[in-house]
Amino acid sequence: MLKNSILLFLKKATFPKSQNENVARREFILNILLLSALTLLFIALVIDVTAELTALLTAHEEDALSSVLINGLFLFFLFLYFLSRKQLIALASYLLLGAFFLLAAYMGYRWGIDVPAQIVFYPLVIIMSGILISTRFAFVTTIIIAITMVTTGVLEHGGVITVNQYWKNGPWTWTDIAMILIIYFIVATVAWLSNREIEKSLKRARKSEAELKQERDTLEVRVEERTRELRQAEMEKMSQAYHLVEFGRLAGGIFHDLMNPLAALSL
Repeated sequence: MLKNSILLFLKKATFPKSQNENVARREFILNILLLSALTLLFIALVIDVTAELTALLTAHEEDALSSVLINGLFLFFLFLYFLSRKQLIALASYLLLGAFFLLAAYMGYRWGIDVPAQIVFYPLVIIMSGILISTRFAFVTTIIIAITMVTTGVLEHGGVITVNQYWKNGPWTWTDIAMILIIYFIVATVAWLSNREIEKSLKRARKSEAELKQERDTLEVRVEERTRELRQAEMEKMSQAYHLVEFGRLAGGIFHDLMNPLAALSL
């Protein structure tokens, strides 16, 4: 009973409202991503609060994502989900991609361009750009990311910005681990959604091809039947015309035979 209730809730929460097939596909993917992010952010928040209460954080806890930031991200994703349900798919998609991009750029600015979270986040942004917007926009996103990383690297090596690379020497905190797990889960979700949509498209294409072939075969049969019917009707008409000609010829002969005696009697 509980399982059915959860499945029904997820179906209603992710079911697209748009009538356009392409927009509905993007809306469904966006809803899945937002709900997954909300779930994982909630888990991260619980882990972070538990870690603080049990004093499991290290002395470097000031460099980890705080509960305030996680709360802010949770509210932000909740707002994006609200926009998605209000049919503002494009706006919600751009805001989602912008948030992920800014978060990854901030990681590179704060902890260096070689921080693992940023290296994982940028490919995620590119993949999501191609799925939620278009392939062309994915290339544009790649160019922007490349410019951002090059700029950050030049500023870092030039000493213009100072990065905190505590993560290279110190142990990871529970929040760091939760953040990486969130990224992995989102990557897996995006890959699953992408494969799912490809399989659905291939299935629809095969079904359409089969229906088209069946329709073509049916049409050929109908054409043959109709051609045979037309030929039969034409032969019947020709036969009727031939009988009428023969009848006219016979009538003309009889009339000629009758006219000769009548003409003689008349004379």
